[in-house]
Amino acid sequence: METCVTEEEVCAEGVAKIVVDLTGLLAALQSATIPGKPWQRQLLRDLDEADTHLQILRLTIAMNRRDDEVLSAARSLTSVLTRAASTIGRGRADQGTRDATRLLAGLAKELHARLEAYAE
Repeated sequence: METCVTEEEVCAEGVAKIVVDLTGLLAALQSATIPGKPWQRQLLRDLDEADTHLQILRLTIAMNRRDDEVLSAARSLTSVLTRAASTIGRGRADQGTRDATRLLAGLAKELHARLEAYAE
């Protein structure tokens, strides 16, 4: 039995791993954030919006939609998470929250880059 892993399979596995990581980190940050202060409430709104975009991305991938639809969903997710990281970075959030939002934004950018490479 010959095992041959194509570049396409490696890319698909990388995308799946990033989606799983995004899902877990997003859920952890949502559950750890208590809406007591204005920046926390804004962060929760951004995380809820990101969760919606992540669900849309998962569905477009699962439904084998066109590459431009998948890229559009990834772009929307990246936009929301980048905005959240920028807002939190300028606010009064603790360092752990800042790091988590930066990590989320970085993962979203990496996901978008991999999907763009995959679409070519």
